[in-house]
Amino acid sequence: MRDSDFLFSLYAGDLIQIARKKPIVLKAANKESSGETELVRSKWMLYYNGADISTASIAGITHDRKYTGRGIGIKTLQMIEKYEVDPLGKYHKVH
Repeated sequence: MRDSDFLFSLYAGDLIQIARKKPIVLKAANKESSGETELVRSKWMLYYNGADISTASIAGITHDRKYTGRGIGIKTLQMIEKYEVDPLGKYHKVH
């Protein structure tokens, strides 16, 4: 890997924004909770939850921990951006 290819490091709990052409499906974290069982969008702001190196995919969770996404392939992502959250809850893109 060349140094120019490096974007940023990801740690559990980091806020990321991801997008791809094919919709990303998030499923309810708790099956017994009320509301939708799954949400479908092509762009999400999620908290990074981990990675699976054998399938080159990541997992994320929504801010309220109601929905999770697993198996989100990083190769098919059109965009991945990292954000930092200040103490007042405002977020800013990491450059």
